[in-house]
Amino acid sequence: MKTILVTGAVRNTGLAIARRFAADGWDVALTSRDAAAAEKTAKALEAEFPQCRALGIGMDPAKVPDIRAAFAVVKERFGRLDAFVNNAANLGVGFSVLNATEADWDAVMNANARAAFFGAQEAARLMGANGGGSILVISSCHAKKTVPGRALYTASKAAIGGIVRSLAVELGPLGITANAILAGAVRTDRWDGLTDEEIATRRSRWPAGRETTPEQLAATVAFLCSDAARTITGAEIPVDSGIGVCLQREILGEEMNVVDQLKRDKLVVIARGIPTDVLLRAAEACVEAGVAFLESTFDHRLDDPIADNAAKIAALAREFAGRLRVGAGTVLTAEEVRAARDAGAEYIISPDSDPDVIAETKRLGLASIPGAMTPSEIKRAWALGADVVKLFPADDLGMHYIQNLRGPLPHIPLMATGGVNPQTIPEFLSRGIVACGTGITILRPDLVAARDYEGIKKLAREHLAAIAAVGN
Repeated sequence: MKTILVTGAVRNTGLAIARRFAADGWDVALTSRDAAAAEKTAKALEAEFPQCRALGIGMDPAKVPDIRAAFAVVKERFGRLDAFVNNAANLGVGFSVLNATEADWDAVMNANARAAFFGAQEAARLMGANGGGSILVISSCHAKKTVPGRALYTASKAAIGGIVRSLAVELGPLGITANAILAGAVRTDRWDGLTDEEIATRRSRWPAGRETTPEQLAATVAFLCSDAARTITGAEIPVDSGIGVCLQREILGEEMNVVDQLKRDKLVVIARGIPTDVLLRAAEACVEAGVAFLESTFDHRLDDPIADNAAKIAALAREFAGRLRVGAGTVLTAEEVRAARDAGAEYIISPDSDPDVIAETKRLGLASIPGAMTPSEIKRAWALGADVVKLFPADDLGMHYIQNLRGPLPHIPLMATGGVNPQTIPEFLSRGIVACGTGITILRPDLVAARDYEGIKKLAREHLAAIAAVGN
C-alpha cells in the first residue's frame, strides 16, 4: 500500500489532503505542532476509512531535528514513502520591511522555506528506495505578488519556487517529481463568522467568482501524485480562484474595511489611562512591531472623559493615519460614540450591548464591537447590528465554554478579551475566536511607567508571532 506524509494536517487544507488520500486507500502519516491533535486526527481517519492506516506525529516544521525524527517514524511504521506534502506554514502576518527582526525572519523562513527543503531531502531518501515518488509544497499566491505586512511570508514562499526547481532537476533521475501549488482565496476556518455580504465582497474580487476549497487543493495534490502527472515537475501551479492574474487592487479590494482587516490581523491593543505623550510613543512601538489596531478607552473616573479620550483618539488618528486603525473603547453612551467618530475613531468597543450605542455606531458608519457573555446576550448584540461581539471576560469563561458556544452560534464572530497572551492566543483562535484584544500584556504598566518602548515592542511582537504561528 502506498504511503503519504502530510505536514500541518489537523485542519483546513492539510486535513483535506489527508482525508482524500485515506479515501483513496493510502496509508497516511500526518503532523502537527500539537502531537495530541495529530494523534487524534489519525484515529479519526482510521475510524472513517477502515482500510487506511494512519499515524499522527508531533513536529515543529521550523526544527530540522523534528523533521528528521518524523521521517524516521514513517520509515519504521510503514517502511516506504510515496508522496510528501509540505503544507505546514507560518503565516507571517504583520511583519513588514521596516519592522521585521532577525528572529522574525528566522521564524517564518525556517517554518516555510527551510522546512520545505529539509523535508524534501528526507522524503527523497525514502522515496529513492522504492523507485520514486512525488513531492508537493503548498505554497501561495504570495510567491508572485505581495501585500503590506507580509514581507517575510512573501520571501519564504518565493524561495519555495527555487527549491522546487532544484528538486525537480536533481531528483528527476531518481523517479521523483517535485511541484508547488500556489494556493489562494482558500476557504479555511478563518472564514468562520464572515457574513454573507462579506463573503460576496471577497468573491467579487476574484475572476472565478468563488473561493478555492481545501478539497479542490487536495484533488490537485492527488492528480500530481498520480501516474497521469509523471511528466509534470518543477512547476508552480496556481489553484487560487484567479488571484494570480489580478492587479494588487483586486487582490486586496484596496478599501479593506475595518471588520475584514480585524479578522485578518486578529489583534487589538487596548490603551487605558495612559497620558497622550506616552500613548503616542507606545503606539509607535506597537506599529513598528506590526500592530494594526489600537483602542483608546474612555476613563469614566475623570470629570470629562469625553474630552480626554477624544483628544487621545484625535492625536492617534493624526499621527498614524494609514498605519493604524484607531478605535474607542469602554464606550457607554451615544454621545461618546459621536465624540469618538468626530475625533477619528473607526470602530466602537463597549463593555455591554447597549442598543443606543450600537444604533448610533451603525448610523455613523462605524464598526460595532459590543460586549456580551451569555448566548442570549451574544444573540441580542448580533441582532442589534454588531459586526463582531466582544466576549468578556474570556478567561473566566474558559476554553470549553467558548468551544461549546461556537456550536449553536458559529455565524457570530467573537473577539476575546481578558486573559489574552501569547500562550492563550492559539487556544482562542483554534476555537473559532476571530480576534483577540489585550492591554496590560503588551502595554504593561511597569513598561509604560518606565517609558520602555522597546519592551512594549517586544511584547507586541510576541503576541503577533503567536497569531502567525496558528497556521496549522
